[in-house]
Amino acid sequence: MGKYYSNKTLIYLDQFAISNLVDQEEWFELRDLLYHGVQEGVFLIPYSAEHMLETSVRTYEKAKAADELLFSLSRKFALDSEPMITTCFLLFAIRKVPVDYRIFSRIVQAPALEGNAILKYQLLNRTFREMVGESTMLLNLVRSVGNGKRADNQLLQIVLNEKKNQYLSDLLVRLKAFSLTGTYERQSVAFSMITIPYWADIIMDGLIGNDLTQVEASEGVRLLSQLGLNIVPTIMIRASLEAIFSVKNQKETAADHLDILRLCVAIPFADVVVTDKSKVFDLQTLGFDEKFQTELFSGSTKDIERLHDKLALLMH
Repeated sequence: MGKYYSNKTLIYLDQFAISNLVDQEEWFELRDLLYHGVQEGVFLIPYSAEHMLETSVRTYEKAKAADELLFSLSRKFALDSEPMITTCFLLFAIRKVPVDYRIFSRIVQAPALEGNAILKYQLLNRTFREMVGESTMLLNLVRSVGNGKRADNQLLQIVLNEKKNQYLSDLLVRLKAFSLTGTYERQSVAFSMITIPYWADIIMDGLIGNDLTQVEASEGVRLLSQLGLNIVPTIMIRASLEAIFSVKNQKETAADHLDILRLCVAIPFADVVVTDKSKVFDLQTLGFDEKFQTELFSGSTKDIERLHDKLALLMH
């Protein structure tokens, strides 16, 4: 039935969908159908770290209701974080281990936003927004005086290639160094409120934590040089969605970057993804719906009706 589960359909719900399932009466019929499908073992609806960050900014009552709804639908099943999944993609490719549900799934024991825990996620959300604000301030200023027109497909391809090559280079430099010396040069990213490791260092630490050898690092270099980011779909999707901001001359917000974190994990694994209309357009423009055999739905009335019909059919 699904890409990774022969008898289940994996359905990824973006934050607006979770909120609407709680708040909007016109979504209640879909909510009941989702519950029924989960109870029958036909639907698999994952919990996620990004959900906790986004939900935490609502009032406590609404945040708790949304969190409990998603946890109930998930039945303790969750998608792992992007760095963990990216690490696994690389490690599985290097060690020639077939990709299955182990690459993306984990178990959560309880809803995250219980009691004072919501304060922790509110702080994380605030820090994340401040980091995105600092890193995009100049870029957004430049875009604010642009003409706002979308670039043509030729420019899109140029920007896509540049973005993907930068991500690829970051990984190759570190893997090459490790293959030769058993170590690599670390890099940090400093913000006014916090200093964090560079994204590729987090991946390398994950690989080394899984006992990556120098020989395996050399194999990683060979595979990435030969196949590019095809062996790490999470990074390919992230780079592509970031590139589309540039060609659309669009300002970047923390919410946009949370969407990217969500989608680079959801698209490779989910059979159905419910996300906002603009992201559906971007993903279809990039061809990711076809590439990853993922059916996309927005929050429009037409799409929600279409989703309801699809899920009802799967129940029979």
